Order: sequence, then structure tokens, then C-alpha cells
Amino acid sequence: MTPIVIPPSMIRAANVAALTTAALTLLLLGLRGTSIISLNVPLHVVTSGYEQESLLAIWERINGRAVYVSRWDEPFRWAIYNWLYYEAYSAIVASILYGLSLSDQWLPTISRSISFLGAFSATLLAYRAFGLARNERANDNVQRAALSIFVGVGPLVGYWSLTTRPDIWATALEITAVVVFLYNRKSRPILALFLFCIISYAAWAFKQSNVTAVAAIGGLLFLRMQWRDLLILVVSMVSAWAATLALGSETFRVSVLILEYQTNVSFSNSLRIIFAVLPKVLPLAFGIGAIAVLLVIKPQIRHVVLNDDVVVLAALGFGAGAALAFLTSAQPGAAENYYFTTAFFAAFFIYAAIGRIREHSEIFCNTTWMAVGVGWGLQALALAAVLFGVIGTTSLRHFDAYHREIKGCLDALPRPLFVDNHYLSLPWMSPGNPSYVLAFGYAQDRISGREHYKGNGIGGKIARQEFATLVFTNPPGQSYDGASLSGYKSLESSCKELYVFQRRTDS
Repeated sequence: MTPIVIPPSMIRAANVAALTTAALTLLLLGLRGTSIISLNVPLHVVTSGYEQESLLAIWERINGRAVYVSRWDEPFRWAIYNWLYYEAYSAIVASILYGLSLSDQWLPTISRSISFLGAFSATLLAYRAFGLARNERANDNVQRAALSIFVGVGPLVGYWSLTTRPDIWATALEITAVVVFLYNRKSRPILALFLFCIISYAAWAFKQSNVTAVAAIGGLLFLRMQWRDLLILVVSMVSAWAATLALGSETFRVSVLILEYQTNVSFSNSLRIIFAVLPKVLPLAFGIGAIAVLLVIKPQIRHVVLNDDVVVLAALGFGAGAALAFLTSAQPGAAENYYFTTAFFAAFFIYAAIGRIREHSEIFCNTTWMAVGVGWGLQALALAAVLFGVIGTTSLRHFDAYHREIKGCLDALPRPLFVDNHYLSLPWMSPGNPSYVLAFGYAQDRISGREHYKGNGIGGKIARQEFATLVFTNPPGQSYDGASLSGYKSLESSCKELYVFQRRTDS
């Protein structure tokens, strides 16, 4: 039987597709980044859902107020991420604001720049992690670089690399923990484990759902029956998590464990997010699929691959990450960011597994890279569609012009005022006024009849005419939040997009 020969031109085509996707990814990142971050003027845009919640929490911390508060108490805001995220961002933002004598309007620019640094770090760390797979060949270096860019700033990450949220730094810290563990595991195994625990704790302390790396390392130690190391890992991590919750305030525990929030969990939402993720991870999907087929039909390859600790670690991380993301994304408000760490482990698995496949068959190795190359090609087409305006967006700058115009109108209105736009409610957009960035789920709580909000929430304040001015960005009708607007009269506004109501003073 004539042996199958993979033409070198096909491997080169796969590499060209990888480089093309990486280049388009960086071009799209540049276009989006320059629409969000400027060193000349603070830009007022919204880069992800409920980013305003984080922006307000960081501002509150910088100004010496509590980050964690009850959603039931005025101003009905919430902070749900873990403590290190707020502390780290607040410390850096404050030092830059005060050090350069900048106004609060620069807070979003600085905090988004911190997130971008996290995405850049995730890219470099992923590159290092792939190198530790001991799979370094000239042909693979192109794929290694492309996969690293894909993990850190690729289509799945998108605007999350430029938003004020903990996701990207939590992912970068999980990758760091894996790199440190692999680098030290043979020469200094106990040190490797303790360093891994410390860094993994930091990832959890940014975002409490980022425990995929812990599950992956724990699973590896279990399979290899390294009971002492597994005991150290479990005791260290559980103790650190428990101590944090025990030492924190009751409000901290309620917030981090999201105990005040009630919602309808639906796995149809999990499926919706998976279908949103897949078009953004095509090289990973094709690579995982090709390797899975090989492992099923070629027992000898399966034996080689599954005997390698790095490959098993990556596979466990991919499985644990996918399971955790699927389960947690059943709640409303979840999005593709739940799969960031899963995407890293998927890329890690592909890169490490192909290296082991090469030890058995160069042909199967090249065939797998070609499958990944098909994914790269399709992903490049999808990115081109975004860049040419067919789908998606390349800029958010238009939001800046909108917010600036509306702010000019708000500045002239009597306080206290309520505006139904969360970004316009932030302290630097509506100065001299409480910031009503309402907690996620507020509207659903009110519709569901939950009566926990102090004073009956915003509706109660409207009914009692506690606001001098009400501002809506959409026609409110005759009532808002269950309260009649009869105590207010409609006013003309110089901003055509606004619906302004002023408190009646006539009896």
C-alpha cells in the first residue's frame, strides 16, 4: 500500500491561514482599542454588559466607601466579583489619577488599560505554556504564536480585552499558575504546588468562578495517584477559600456568593452561549475534533498521547472548564467570557497532543495541523466580515459623542435627578448626584414582586417626589418602576434623545 504523503504546500497553507487570522485579530483589536482608549481625552463608551457596575464600585473604593453593599439599600447597586479584583484595580487607578492629577472621567480609560495589559499578559503566558509542552519545531512555532494571540485577544475575547471586568486577568492568572507548576514540577515539586496554589487563589480572588486550573491539576494528581500532593492542593485551596469567606463581612459573603439574587436557571441559555462561542473558536473546534477522531480510531496514538502528563492536564482543564462554563452560564447575564479559560486549555491540548502524535506518525501530525488550518481559514473569513462591516462592530466611538451630548443636558438640570441610563448615572457623568447604577436583575425583581428594596426602590422615590428631575432615554409612558409620573410634568429638552420630567410644585 502506497504511504500517504502530505504535500509541504498544504502545511505551509495551514501556517499562512494561522498568520492571516492572527494579523486580522490584531488589526481588529487595534481598531477597537483606538475607539475605546485615548491618551488625549477620556472616552465615554460602554464596552461590555454591566461594566458600569464595576466602574462605580472602583470609584466608590477610591473614595473610601464600601465596595460591597446590599442591593436592597439605596442606591440599589451591587458588586459581585471577588475582593482582589476591586482592590487591585482601585489601587492602580487611584495612583494614576492622583499621580497625574486627572479627573474622575479618566477612570474608565485607566481601568480598561489595566484589562488590556491582562490580555497582553495572557497572550505571552499562553505562548510560554505551549512551549512547556516540549513541542517546539520550526513549523509549529507559527501555530504556537497564532494560538497564543487567539487565546489572549482573539474573537472569543473580543471587547473583554478592553473592558473593566475581572475575566481577562483571572484567566491570565490561571495560565500563570499552570506555567509555574509545569516549569517547577520536576525539579521542585512541592514548591511548584505551593506556587500554583498561591497564584490560583489570586485568580479566584479576582473572579470566584475561575477554578478550572485547580480542577485540572487536582484531576492530574488523582489520576497519577500522587496522594500527598493532592492532599496539599485540596487543603490549601479549600482553606484559603474558606478563610476568605470567613474573614469577610456578611455583606461580602452575600455578594460574592450571590445570595441576594434569585433567577430562573435555564440550560437553554447555556446552549445559546455555546452556539455563540463556536463561531469564535473555529481553529480550536477543528483541532479538538481531529484529535478526538484519531484517539478513537488509533489505539496506539491514544496510548502515546494519554501517557503524557501535559496532554492529560490540558485535556482535564478543557473538560473541567467546559463543564463549569456550561453549568454557570445557565443563569441570565452569562456570556462568552465564561469560556476564556476553557479556550486556553483547548489550545494547550491541541498543541501538546499534536507534539505527542508526531512521535507516532508525522503524517497524522500534519493531518491534524491541516484540520486546524481549515479552522484558521474559516476564522479569517469571519474576521474579515467584521472588518468590512458585514457583521459585528469595529468601533464604539459613536457612544462617546452621544454620552457627551447628553451629559451637557444633564448638567443643567436640578438635582437630585434620576436618569435611566447606567453610564449616564456614573459620578463623573452626573456629578453632585447619587449614582443609580441599579443592580443586575433589579427590573426582574420588581416585575416578580420582590418587596425587599428599601422605600420601594426607585418607584417609591418617584411616588414620594424625592427626585427633582427624572430623565429617560426612552418614552416612559405614564409610569416608571410601578410609580405614576403624575407628580412630574414633562419638559422640553435641548437633547432630542431625552424625555425630561420635572417635579410639580403646584398643589
